[in-house]
Amino acid sequence: MWEGRLGLLLSPSARNRVGGSGSALGGAGGPGVAWLCLLSVSPLRLEPEPGRPWRTSSFTMALETACHPLGKRPCEMQAFRIWDVNQKIFYLRNNQLVAGYLQGQNTKLEEKIDVVPIEPHTMFLGIHGGKLCLACVKSGDEIKLKLEAVNITDLNQNREQDKRFAFIRSDNGPTTSFESAACPGWFLCTSLEADQPVGLTNKPTEAIKVTKFYFQQD
Repeated sequence: MWEGRLGLLLSPSARNRVGGSGSALGGAGGPGVAWLCLLSVSPLRLEPEPGRPWRTSSFTMALETACHPLGKRPCEMQAFRIWDVNQKIFYLRNNQLVAGYLQGQNTKLEEKIDVVPIEPHTMFLGIHGGKLCLACVKSGDEIKLKLEAVNITDLNQNREQDKRFAFIRSDNGPTTSFESAACPGWFLCTSLEADQPVGLTNKPTEAIKVTKFYFQQD
């Protein structure tokens, strides 16, 4: 439970309408002086609704709705560098994301990962300025990683069809892994062999797959 006082900076005209007491900033009040009005705040208790599990995001969503009346979240895209623990870098070859050892002039082929956070540890991932997005797609009995031509800032976490683009980030010391939100248990991976497609695996401890990456904001 939290209680206290909330300070509001009021203009002279607003101060007259409030009609309450306040303390002028910088000394005695007068024309053109902004006032700091201290209002008592009732105790705030954060509790789950009866019969419902606790969800920390409920309070966050309430704040966002108050700040953004239309209920729209600002989508801030950030660029990250990514390479696996074997130093293989992501690049695009024949419209397919692969991981390999880039040297010399080939280093300019490196693909940065564009990120739009949607939850504390969940995010959309893309490349090419967010115009191509990584998606976990079911194809028959197989789970595959695909690049889809959609704008990352147009994706919506509340749309079921956009869930395939969401990944859950887990940090373990200096390394990071990415699990598909649509296909739990499937992780972003590279092969031990260089210049092979980036994919997904449900056996993260398998010796022939690499699921740990270095992930650094560009």
